[in-house]
Amino acid sequence: MSPYSEKIVLVALMYLCLVAGAIAVAAPSCPDSGKVVAPGDTISVTGPSNTQSDLGIQWEYQWTLRNSSGYQIDQQTYVDNTAYSYTVPDTETSTTYELNLMVTALNDTTCINSACVSITINKPAACSITPPEGNNTFCTAEDANLRHTYTTAATPSHVQQKWWLLPDPVDNPGSVSFNTGNPVGSGDSASIKFSGVAPGKYWVYSGLYAQNAGPSGHDMPLAYCMTPVIIVAVPGNTILVT
Repeated sequence: MSPYSEKIVLVALMYLCLVAGAIAVAAPSCPDSGKVVAPGDTISVTGPSNTQSDLGIQWEYQWTLRNSSGYQIDQQTYVDNTAYSYTVPDTETSTTYELNLMVTALNDTTCINSACVSITINKPAACSITPPEGNNTFCTAEDANLRHTYTTAATPSHVQQKWWLLPDPVDNPGSVSFNTGNPVGSGDSASIKFSGVAPGKYWVYSGLYAQNAGPSGHDMPLAYCMTPVIIVAVPGNTILVT
């Protein structure tokens, strides 16, 4: 074999060894934490407690959060503080985050350990309301104790659901705040009383919101659904004799 051919073979073997080595040491994907978080909610985790503080050893906790594309979203470093939290942007879509923790014993920076987990970010799909017996017209003179039940599919466990009876028109249904007054229900159903409601056109509205939605923010619906209602008054009963 010529020296030139030997060089080609050697380079090829080195390349194969590098590829094999890269495959052998490739880090496994982060295990699924089982946690599902909605946009607007806060990821809260805790690292291991410092078991060497009585020796005067401090632990440094470095948390690195990345999205599904590997882009670093956040990084925080704490000393002897095991807690980390991050609030998912309201505008986030359904995706997966990876959270990496690197713990270092500061008195000897060769003592390092690490772990990672994946966290599912889920924006719920639009809901669909089933009206009572398919009816959407009701009378103001109904019995005061009579209620009509509207339902949706089960509320996803990582969000909360609220209901309102809103006058027509609802100009911007995607902006009905969690803090809107006079809700008529919560969860995946609402039993609504129409007795005494002023005649007119309305919408039964249901919104899905982040778990931490409230006066402090994150109060816009992640998804919503609505169905029309007409409230009619008792017809007149005057008899005009001509």
